[in-house]
Amino acid sequence: IDLAWINTDGVHFTRSTDGGATFSTPIVVPTDFSKNLQNNLLSMVVDPVGNIDLLWYTVLDLADTTVAYNICRSTDSGTTFTTPVQVTTGPQPITGSNVPTIVGRSDGKLIVTWIDASSNVLAEATSDGVTFTAPTTIAPTVPGATGEQAVADSAGNIYVFWETAPTVSSCSISFSSSTDGVSYSAGKTISGASGACNSQPSASVNASGNLAVTWVADSTSLFFTLSLDGGTTFATPISIATPAPPTSDEVVAGLDGGIYVVWTANGTTEFASSPAPGAPFSSAPTALGISIAAGSTSLAVDACSNVTVFGSNGVTAYQRSNDGGATFSPPTPLSQSNQDFERQLAADKFGNVNFTWAVDGPEEVNFARLPTVCHIP
Repeated sequence: IDLAWINTDGVHFTRSTDGGATFSTPIVVPTDFSKNLQNNLLSMVVDPVGNIDLLWYTVLDLADTTVAYNICRSTDSGTTFTTPVQVTTGPQPITGSNVPTIVGRSDGKLIVTWIDASSNVLAEATSDGVTFTAPTTIAPTVPGATGEQAVADSAGNIYVFWETAPTVSSCSISFSSSTDGVSYSAGKTISGASGACNSQPSASVNASGNLAVTWVADSTSLFFTLSLDGGTTFATPISIATPAPPTSDEVVAGLDGGIYVVWTANGTTEFASSPAPGAPFSSAPTALGISIAAGSTSLAVDACSNVTVFGSNGVTAYQRSNDGGATFSPPTPLSQSNQDFERQLAADKFGNVNFTWAVDGPEEVNFARLPTVCHIP
């Protein structure tokens, strides 16, 4: 289990090799955060060959308007990290807008994608975490470009999504793909006529290559599409029943072949699922008893269709379904503090679900594990 966080002195990293019972003494990647008014943006990718890559930003000016995005890599299980490399600069990060995404390919290549100040959708790649390719323009000067994100499948294919918005009432979800992380297909619209303004894309790809995408339409509807051929074609978008207004949608293409979606609507966390590609979604969503946060990873599904949603009901808590989302247990608290934040969830290949969160007062980083109940012969 790899865990990283930011303190005023730099980026901290620790690892557990015994299921979270103990963690190594944290090491620090020294970083100057003296100009940061907030320092809670940190991304980590562990690729299939074991490289650990970290991405974060530092503020460059006292006016707090320009930031640098930095990456470092460990090839020795987090014992040491490379000297951070600045890959790009930009304005203060806005969630869903200009925050770069990192994904790891099966060959150890790291891909960085982002939207720059000129609304170009860009990508860079590195094989060692030190030397990066020149930026590749996936899509130039995209009107109203926002919401960029990327996912990678087990074969190393990269799928990039973003919102295109020529006007505030005309928005669509765009898509591009790459087989090598360097050359990308021409951008195309995948949201069809689902709404006049489609925004907030969320994407997931499973081990079979099923590529699932959700988005919000006109701030009133939630839509879904699926590609079974690596993004060459996408199914006609279908609507997922939801109260209005939906937001913070998160989709998982499950190892079991199902599609699972969690989102917030009218202050309530909602859940819906489809048992197989092309099968209908739940006729009505299930209202959960915990809240989720935009930008956090809140949903995990194992190969046995066990579903876990992580969030808060006043304190840090989770809800669990052992029947594919048909029913959920009541919220199970993991904390006694109402000052928790930065909640994150990660499921491992065996189905164990790992939770981490920070506490403000006293300042702590906490961890808990929900052991797997998934046993497939």
